[in-house]
Amino acid sequence: ELGFQDICVEGDSLTVVKKLNDEHNDRSEIADIIKELKNRYSRFRNISFRHTFRSANGAAHGIAFYGQQYDSYWVEEVPLDIEHLILKDMQGFREG
Repeated sequence: ELGFQDICVEGDSLTVVKKLNDEHNDRSEIADIIKELKNRYSRFRNISFRHTFRSANGAAHGIAFYGQQYDSYWVEEVPLDIEHLILKDMQGFREG
């Protein structure tokens, strides 16, 4: 919808990242979710999934919390209350 063609998705669940990178059919409890995500791969020219440690993923958790509280999205400007989490992630420190 936003026109992104090359994306890299990072997550702190190694299990989920491995399932998304695996070419075989998943048979776990989250198989339907994994299948749905894989069906969306064709929307992108390049898509990759990488594992990141939770200590470097605080911004994602902050954004998820922010998204539950507000009915909005942004493309260029990061909300100020998320910006400090991004700086912490860049240093590899966990907020909190």
